[in-house]
Amino acid sequence: MKPLFIFSLLLFSNSAFAMESKRLEFNNGATLIVEVASELNDRRKGLMHRTELAENHGMLFVFDYSMPLGFWNKNTFIALDLAMFDENKKLKEIHHIEPVSLLEQNPKISSYEGRCLCKYALEVNKGWLEKNKVSSGNTFTLNSL
Repeated sequence: MKPLFIFSLLLFSNSAFAMESKRLEFNNGATLIVEVASELNDRRKGLMHRTELAENHGMLFVFDYSMPLGFWNKNTFIALDLAMFDENKKLKEIHHIEPVSLLEQNPKISSYEGRCLCKYALEVNKGWLEKNKVSSGNTFTLNSL
């Protein structure tokens, strides 16, 4: 194989840069399959440009240390619940992210600022947290698939 072909194969391979998936289990028994965004570029991209999120799936953002977290809905086409957790994986805040329209020329971008010092954030389909009775105070564990 030629070096340029090998480089292209690695660059454009879906599996070469895929985020790790894990099972997230809440202390109340609710479970999700989550993509774990622990690298800076993965956290920056998040769920942008996606038009759907499978049922009982989400994205867990893992930060290096606790801090006030901020998110926005730029290029986010899915209505989401955003849950923020402290370093002990205890749910502290929930925000509701409104999607932007694929059709609008200049969609309104909103920001969602946390009030707590948090280390983890979870994005799931809007209504998933309520439907699964996940609320402030719940904790989670992360396990291999």
